[in-house]
Amino acid sequence: MKRDGNRNLELSIPKHNINKVEEYTVSTIEFLSTVIASGVSGAAASFAVYSGVMAFAATSTGTPIAALSGAAAYNATMAAIGGGSLAAGGWGMTGGAMFLGAAAIAPVLVIAGWSYANYAEKALENATKVRNEIDDAIKKWI
Repeated sequence: MKRDGNRNLELSIPKHNINKVEEYTVSTIEFLSTVIASGVSGAAASFAVYSGVMAFAATSTGTPIAALSGAAAYNATMAAIGGGSLAAGGWGMTGGAMFLGAAAIAPVLVIAGWSYANYAEKALENATKVRNEIDDAIKKWI
């Protein structure tokens, strides 16, 4: 560009385009805060389920899970979350993993759904406001 003699170029961005960029910035921040809040709540829910079962449940032999350690504690906790072992008629460790996953994802879906519903309501209000302004402007021209 310097070779062509265009040294003093000016860039002008219309104000309405700058406002659009700021709107996207705000919505991105809202989106990230929703993702973080829902992720933290999902992790807290799954931790609460796992630690609650580990602290208060017992194995089929009557041994408290809290007295176990290592793989035995993990396996007994997951089986207890799954409704008991397969031999006892429960879903076992697989069922425990499914239930624990559901406990982690449920808050994520609830918080994200609530947040996006609020965002959609705001967008609808803004769209209605703009439509009313356009209708008023058309009436003035007619």
